[in-house]
Order: sequence, then structure tokens, then C-alpha cells
Amino acid sequence: MSSSVSLYHHVVFSTKNRIPLLSRSLRLDLYKFINNKVKELSGNVICINGYVDHIHILICIPSSISLSEYIKYIKGASSRWINKMDLYKGLLFRWQKGYFAESISKKDLNRIKKYIRSQEIKHFNPDSEFELADLESRYKNFKKRYDL
Repeated sequence: MSSSVSLYHHVVFSTKNRIPLLSRSLRLDLYKFINNKVKELSGNVICINGYVDHIHILICIPSSISLSEYIKYIKGASSRWINKMDLYKGLLFRWQKGYFAESISKKDLNRIKKYIRSQEIKHFNPDSEFELADLESRYKNFKKRYDL
């Protein structure tokens, strides 16, 4: 008997110190690069988008690799790829340590896709600090709920 598992995750990670280094053209190439890396690990990018200092990815990953290893691979490979281009004149591109991730049920996929697709528009709004506060609040509630 074979097993079939679908693990959906909404993942967010940012540039080191949230420095706005991700130009629109770089982001578009970066999304393609990340999509290819996810496929290499037998996963699927459902939606990806971001802004100048962070990206959101909705992914489906296989159960054979942990989410932390998956994200470590994606962040490492993408920072090496960006640094190969030497866009910052000898300065190294780095992602911030850590990431935000939440498991997503199949019924919530469309809602999360809509949220991720709206990132660029959303960040033209001066109230964009709401997003970070919302993510932090959800994380604190998760820790409290599971007594972590």
C-alpha cells in the first residue's frame, strides 16, 4: 500500500534587517528560481509573491523532508544565486535568520493565495505594519494554544 500526503504551508522570510534589496525584476527571476528549487525537492509552489524586503510562498511539500530543511535549502540556494550576480557590488545578500510558517488546510488555499497575490498592492498602503503584527499575533496564539 502506498501513502499520499499533501502538506500545505504558507512561508514568509525576509531580507537581512529587512533591507529593501528585492527589486521587481529580481523578484520575478527569484520566484522562477525558487519554483525550480522546490520542484527539485518534489514539491509544488502554489503561489509566490512579495515585496522589496520579504517573500511569501504557498507550497505543498512531500512528507519525506522536514519544512525546516526545505526552507533552509531554498534560502541557501537563492542567496547563493543572488550573490553570483554580484548585484550589490561586493556586498553579500543575506536572508534574515528564521522564517514564519503556518500549515494550511486545503479549504483555506484560495484565501491564502489571494492574500499572497495582493502583496505588492498591499505594501503601497502605509498601514502595512499590520501584516507583521498579524503574523506575530498568530504565532503567539499558536505558542499559547500548544503550550510551547
